[in-house]
Amino acid sequence: EQILPAIVVEELEILRDAVFYGQRIVGEPIREIAAGPPPGRNFFDNAVIARLAVQINDRLADAENLLDPPILELNIGAEEIEGTLEKAAAGFDLARFIMPGMIFMSILFIAQGMSEDLWREKDGGTLRRAVTSPHSLLPFIVGKLIAGLLLTAAVSTVALLVAVWAFDLPMARIPVAIIWCTFAGTALLGFFHFIAILGNSQRSANIVTSMVLFPLMMIGGSFFPFEAMPAWMRGIGVWTPNGMAVVQLREMLFGVPELPGLAVAALGIAAITGISLFLCLRRLRVLVTV
Repeated sequence: EQILPAIVVEELEILRDAVFYGQRIVGEPIREIAAGPPPGRNFFDNAVIARLAVQINDRLADAENLLDPPILELNIGAEEIEGTLEKAAAGFDLARFIMPGMIFMSILFIAQGMSEDLWREKDGGTLRRAVTSPHSLLPFIVGKLIAGLLLTAAVSTVALLVAVWAFDLPMARIPVAIIWCTFAGTALLGFFHFIAILGNSQRSANIVTSMVLFPLMMIGGSFFPFEAMPAWMRGIGVWTPNGMAVVQLREMLFGVPELPGLAVAALGIAAITGISLFLCLRRLRVLVTV
């Protein structure tokens, strides 16, 4: 949306300049031709046609020194152009820019879908029994997280193995990437569990989680790579839970993860999830009385 209008404006400015200089060079004969033959005639006399043709030819001949050779000349060889294009192609790695974000887009959809399972538990009466039992609700939530962990691990494994095949990624990088995706995906599931129970029904829970899900995907590197974002949006996106996960997954697959950055991302994601689970447990006890 920012590039296309600029292209149109540039083309219109070039057309404007071409019309202006065309009028300066051959404007007079062109206007005479546009006015048409004299009244009562359907065609120009041969003498008029010859005069107009000679006039246009003379005007163009006078401008020849300006047009051929051009005043400005781009001095770059074909080999240099090819080298520049090769460098540009080598600098753009499709897998590096889109694959980590796409993997976490899938993980976010898994987290949203599984988080709504709490409402199915409530409608089935099992949530009330879990709340009123003498045991803590923590094992109940942990069981949900373990189910999400297994599903996230399976999806991440398949996605990363496909990436190995499609983008020639080193197989040695895949195990740690699977572990990271599983950890971050399970943490995101805990976060979405809290978001889901902020509603008052399964339908409203879907609306609430969607209101959180899509902005997270947009700003967290799933819809667009961080390099394509404005600086202010990128500065926010890399600190979202999924944004931190995407940044570290990219380093695991295509670079060398730095231990401080990885530790900060892991602690940040874990802290957000821990707070979410704490609030979720408190909210569940209120939910069964509604």
